Amino acid sequence: MPFINLPALDDYILNIVFMPGDYPAQYFGCKAVTLRRKYGDSSNIPEKILHLVPLLGPLHVSLNTRETPLVKMYYQFFNIFYLY
Repeated sequence: MPFINLPALDDYILNIVFMPGDYPAQYFGCKAVTLRRKYGDSSNIPEKILHLVPLLGPLHVSLNTRETPLVKMYYQFFNIFYLY
């Protein structure tokens, strides 16, 4: 059962619900919202999906920067910049 169909989620979806995640979560979340808006009920995607806002969470930003070759190459600069 997808989390969007959980009955407990109905209590929280009044305005918007942030959906932090890395690339796949952002991509597929945005894709689902786009498909729902484009095709409406014929898309078989629940209307509740329009209340979700996919975003890159702080943990994922931190993990992505640690894996980036540029940050590894210029670690000393970024470390000084961070401490400043």
